[in-house]
Amino acid sequence: MRDYGLDNWDNLQDAVDGLFAYDQGCTSSGINDPLLREAVKNYFKRLELSEQSLVASKLASVYLSESGIKQGYRIEDVILFADWLKEKMEVFC
Repeated sequence: MRDYGLDNWDNLQDAVDGLFAYDQGCTSSGINDPLLREAVKNYFKRLELSEQSLVASKLASVYLSESGIKQGYRIEDVILFADWLKEKMEVFC
């Protein structure tokens, strides 16, 4: 399997953001890469549940940061993101 460098925070954030965007319908700016999706799932699977929560919280906090709010993100986006992590990425399962 290709090494996507997901242990690097920026790479992980870019991968998750792109996959989430694609699944939310942003097909032009999102990422449709089944191998990347599997790599992200595997990244989360190797974490303890508490680590999954920490990483997911950090990823979700981007939406409610000052810059995220200026870009138009709201609490609803965090809820969509959390649901996506559980349903599509099998995090917290």
